[in-house]
Amino acid sequence: MFLSRVQKLAGPGYSGKGSAMPGDASDHEALLQRALGGVAIDFLVLALACAACLLPFVTKPYNIDDPLFLWAARHIARHPTDFFGFDVNWYGSEMPMSQVTRNPPLACYYAAAAGAALGWGEPVMHLAFFPVAVAALWGTCRLAELFGARPLPAALAALTTPAFLVSATSVMCDVMMVALWVWAVVLWERGLRAGRPSWLLAAGGLVVACALTKYYGLCLIPLLGAYSLAARRPWRQWAPPLLLATLGLIGYQLLTRQMYGQGLLTAAIGHATSQWPSPGVNVADGLVTLLTFTGGGVGTILFFGPWLWTRRPTVVPAVAAGVAGVLLVFALARFGAWAEDLGYWAHPDPRLYAAQVGAWGTAGVLVVGLTAADFYRRRDAGALLLALWVGGTMVFAGFVNWSLNGRSILPLVPPVAVVLTRHPGFAHVPAWRAWLPLAPAAALALFVAAGDAALAAANRRAAEQAVAASPGGTVWFQGHWGFQYYLQELGARPWDVLHPGRARAGDQVLVPLNNSPLYRLPRAAVSSERRKELFGPTPWVTTMNSGVGAGFYSDLFGHLPFYLGPVPDEGYEAYDVVREFGPGPG
Repeated sequence: MFLSRVQKLAGPGYSGKGSAMPGDASDHEALLQRALGGVAIDFLVLALACAACLLPFVTKPYNIDDPLFLWAARHIARHPTDFFGFDVNWYGSEMPMSQVTRNPPLACYYAAAAGAALGWGEPVMHLAFFPVAVAALWGTCRLAELFGARPLPAALAALTTPAFLVSATSVMCDVMMVALWVWAVVLWERGLRAGRPSWLLAAGGLVVACALTKYYGLCLIPLLGAYSLAARRPWRQWAPPLLLATLGLIGYQLLTRQMYGQGLLTAAIGHATSQWPSPGVNVADGLVTLLTFTGGGVGTILFFGPWLWTRRPTVVPAVAAGVAGVLLVFALARFGAWAEDLGYWAHPDPRLYAAQVGAWGTAGVLVVGLTAADFYRRRDAGALLLALWVGGTMVFAGFVNWSLNGRSILPLVPPVAVVLTRHPGFAHVPAWRAWLPLAPAAALALFVAAGDAALAAANRRAAEQAVAASPGGTVWFQGHWGFQYYLQELGARPWDVLHPGRARAGDQVLVPLNNSPLYRLPRAAVSSERRKELFGPTPWVTTMNSGVGAGFYSDLFGHLPFYLGPVPDEGYEAYDVVREFGPGPG
């Protein structure tokens, strides 16, 4: 781990393993202490930077899929051997949790340990997941060192991406999966280099843990296999750990089939591919969305631009990115006009929307171009690993998974950071200049994370004020995400469209306008007068609003992972029930 740092400190006379260190034993010890001290400083800087970015969000309300992980964690705290053995109303009707969630339980066990010991409040949960974020970034630092990039700038470049910061301010499984993924690659690479079976076995264990945190982690098995073949390592050295990892996941599949009547691994794969290929989907439109989510999720890359096209090999990718940006703006402008003519979609500011699609689409093209150029320039096993890592994540997120979202883009952040910071145009930049792009990148990522936190806060405020203003009776609601979590904590009941349950005169039904799923209410049973409650998020940025085309958590809400510009207020409608009705949507 410290070899490159030791070599720099020792000077050109030190050649690595088997070479004599300069001077006597005391010189050797002093040199090692300096190397360790430098790494400790790097870790301290990284931890402080991570704290500066994440601690402002320590009181962020739970948002989007956070409730699913929290409910599972609370159940695990009471029934540790039956992680999904309860029912939940998430899609409009009570269903077994094993059929609702499409993520494995390891992150829930982690949250259960923290919650059982310290409580379930937002600060406790966010602080519990803080070491996970640091582990992911420190792994990126070590990954960069192994593959010839600048370690600390690589980790900070990963930190200052919207995909990472927004995900790290949640209590979902994505950052934990990335941390386990990166460290599995680091241990695997070191095990191959040193010929250490114990490190390869440890990496195989992390592969299993990664896949049991988020099922996409099973892609590590073919990725590490391809890398080992490209590195021309004997298969007897690396095949057994991957085989053991495969057997471990097969065991999980069989266990969950026995527990819940279906293997959750194959069920998740079936759900991910259930809408692919979808009839009537425009491939070009899907490609544009994939590029904008990739570029917006790794927005840092645009701020490194001056360091990326200072050499001839980057002229072609830069020109290609510029042309692609122009085409993307043109395509989305036409799409907006077409949709408006059909009355399907009309953006309040289509030019601003198209400009952002063009900017982040250009960044997405730049991600692809830099990764391809890195592989073409180096043509070694490490470059192949990074290229497959980035390309595989994009293919899965854009063309395999049921919905494209910023969380599915997150796994490519570490390899893109490595490719970026080992680029020839950046590798020779003076140290003080290497930090300059990180300031605007951090500002953008923090701004987007603040918009996501404001959206979560709006849902919590709406739940609290609606229940407090209720005239009496039962408070029913539609929609889910954090809105559902806080309403249920306050005693409100989710409306079930299939199972018995009746709303009576004097009850109230709440409907969030920027949410899902929503169902029609019988007009004769509710008051004709609608009381609309508005709780505005942070102006000029949002991560989830179909009115402006922002869909960080699902591209069903728009082509952008986030939108910068005037944002409509979050709307919530409250209906007074005037006569009994139910069940069903009406």
